[in-house]
Amino acid sequence: MAIVVEEKRGSGGILGFLIWLVVLAIVLAGAYYLFFKKQDLIPVPPPANFEQAMQISQLEIDPQAVLSGAKFKSLQNFVTPSEARQVGRSNPFLP
Repeated sequence: MAIVVEEKRGSGGILGFLIWLVVLAIVLAGAYYLFFKKQDLIPVPPPANFEQAMQISQLEIDPQAVLSGAKFKSLQNFVTPSEARQVGRSNPFLP
């Protein structure tokens, strides 16, 4: 059984050219809107407690005052440090 491949020349003509032109225009328009057009910002009202957040973000905190404070010094560490020990064999390829 043979496979016959025929090549049509000149098919499509002006219609094929117009289809390619439309596809190219769609791709270029998509690239323009995706990469080059400045996005319009949607106005969003601030949350109700936004003023409180602004006040908190403008607070000045002195780390030295926190570290030398009585409450910080009264904290206790309940985690005991683990002891260093050898893990595994010195040569893992020995039987």
